[in-house]
This record gives sequence, structure tokens and C-alpha cells, in this order.
Amino acid sequence: MKLKFKLIPFIISILIVVISVTGVTIYAYKGYDTNKIRFVNDYFHYSDHSKVETLDEIESYNRFASAYYRKAGDEFTFNDFKSDYVYNETPSQNSKNFIDGATYKDGILHLDGWFDIIPYAVSTYNSDTNAWVYTYYFYVFNVNYRYQSLIRNLNFCFVNGIGNDESEFVGTYKLNTVIDEIKSGTYLGANGTNLPTYKFKSNRTDADGNPVIESESMYIYDDKAKGEFCPKGAYVYRLTAMSETLSDTDKETYTGERRWLSQLENATFSIYYTGEDSTATKPDNFVEIVRGTFTRKYENVETFNNLSKANNDVAEGAQSDLFKAGYGAYIAKRIIITGLITFAISGVLAFLFYLIWQDDVKKEPKQKKEEKKKLQFK
Repeated sequence: MKLKFKLIPFIISILIVVISVTGVTIYAYKGYDTNKIRFVNDYFHYSDHSKVETLDEIESYNRFASAYYRKAGDEFTFNDFKSDYVYNETPSQNSKNFIDGATYKDGILHLDGWFDIIPYAVSTYNSDTNAWVYTYYFYVFNVNYRYQSLIRNLNFCFVNGIGNDESEFVGTYKLNTVIDEIKSGTYLGANGTNLPTYKFKSNRTDADGNPVIESESMYIYDDKAKGEFCPKGAYVYRLTAMSETLSDTDKETYTGERRWLSQLENATFSIYYTGEDSTATKPDNFVEIVRGTFTRKYENVETFNNLSKANNDVAEGAQSDLFKAGYGAYIAKRIIITGLITFAISGVLAFLFYLIWQDDVKKEPKQKKEEKKKLQFK
């Protein structure tokens, strides 16, 4: 059959292919939530976390969850709380130490027999308050669970200033006062741990307002955790630094809101364990593990964020946006395959549609001749 070119049917056939391929690929990219769950599972190594280094998982989480972030090891020093020995690259060895074999190298604190810590500075944008949030987190991993509730009852307290000036009531002198109050049960309001987690939820909801599809909860796995009380499937927790610790003396004179660590120029801090009973008014097994100092590198969140454009010290994150986190690159191959399949199917349908519009050009004249003959016979 010889095809005759028909402009309008041809244009319609082309549009069928273009609209079909474009619509299906856009939906597969943006609207098909199953692809997004596949990406989330892959990004957080939901099925193969044991093959990934915990440090890499921590880095990936910060890149995903924050707007801007950096490893903040150069803003902290750590020391043995008992001997005041400042940890460095050489494993600590001293009869006065509370912990021997401890190191602080490449921004990672290794406390032999306890856990490892890596500090991060992060900023996020809170759309509810239309404000930037700038804070520090201490990620705790490679945990030795010597106590059943070690991570759950781990705490971080910090006070303003560095040094041991009694008259100024800052630094080590103030921290010692706070620690004595914590031991006696006078004060129990230090910063604790939280569990970094993420769950993808579809924007589409059912009649009850629940997401029609959602992923499993994604965690950072602590695959090298050990110890007598190590849970099955241990996760990486993080110590928060969102509220300075006030002593009884502070409470009598201080009327403002307690500051975050990021708001202080410098500070002195302690990380300690309060025992098994988290509801007790007095710690049942208080253990101070490590102390340290903090010296802020960036004055405010604006300076911190802008540095991501100036150098490599601060990196830009995805702010929990899948598309910024690499979803496009992950889904590219699947989109191409989907597009090719759609192109093939829509192409066949478009061709069939075009065939329907083909006329038998000789049929109409022949019909007119037959009608003339009939009139002549009459």
C-alpha cells in the first residue's frame, strides 16, 4: 500500500509520540514515588550498610539532611578529665589518665574501650520560623556497650568560657561546679542524644490524610559496635549542643534564654554517663568520660553558609531534597529505558493512527462513474 503524506495526521501522530514520552518520563522522574523509595534505600544503604564505612554513612547523612555542613574537628580539643592530658595523634599513656590509648586525629576522637566521636557543624533552614539554624552535633560510633543504656543516657554539657578563673565564673571552674550539681541531683538538664533518621513520605495522601506510600526508616548503622549489651542492629546516635548548662549561681542571676554552643565564642564541656535509671533524680552510676574545649571558627550562620561559595571548608548539602541529593543521576538510566519503551509503544500506535487517515484515492472517482452509468440506463 502506497502511503500518501497527510500533514495534519502526521502532526497528530508526532504529538502522540512526544506527549506520551514526555508525560511518562516526567511522571517516572517526579511523580512515581516507588522510584524515590528506591533512591532513598540506595542512598542510605538500607540493604548493604555492612559494606559501607560508618564514617562515609555519617558524611552522607549530613550532606543529605543539612543545607551546609563541615567536619568541625578543628574547633574542638578533647582531654582526659582525670589528668587533663590533651589527646592528640599519639595514643595516651599515663598512670593518671582515666582512659589510655585515646587519640584525636583527623577530627576523630577515639576513646579506647568506649566509642569514637566526630563533630560536625551544620546549618538548616526552618521553613516554619523562616530562620536559619546553626548547630553542632557529635556523632558517636564504634560503641563498646559496656553499659546497657550507655548511648541513651550519654550527656553533653557545656559552659561559657575557657580557663579556670574563679572570679569570672567561666570555663573549668564553672564546669566543675555544674558537674558537682549533676552528681548531687541538683541539675539534670544537660544535652542528651538523639537518633538521626529519615523517612520518605509521598505527597499524595489517602482519605485519612496519610501518605499513600512511604519508605522504611533510614538510619546510620553502627556496624562495628560491640560489647556485652550491644543491641542487634546498633545505630549511630549523636550528642546535641543546643542548650548551655546553667549552675545554681547562674539561675539566680541569668534571665535570658540559654544559648546554643554555636552562639558562644568559646566554651568548656564534658561528656558523661548518668547510669541505667534515666528517671532518677540523682544519677545512679555517674561516669565522666571526657572533657574538652570549643573555640568557634565562624561567627554566625550567614558567614558559615557563604563560605560554601568561597572555598571547600564548608560544603553545600541537600536540605532533605532528593533531587539535590542525586536522585536525577540515580534515576537517569531507568528514565532512559522507560522513555525508549514508551517511544516504541507510542510510535506503533501513532503509525497505526496515521494509517487510518490514508484514503484510497481511486475509490471516490470510480464510485461517481458507476452512479453516472446507472442514470444513463434509466
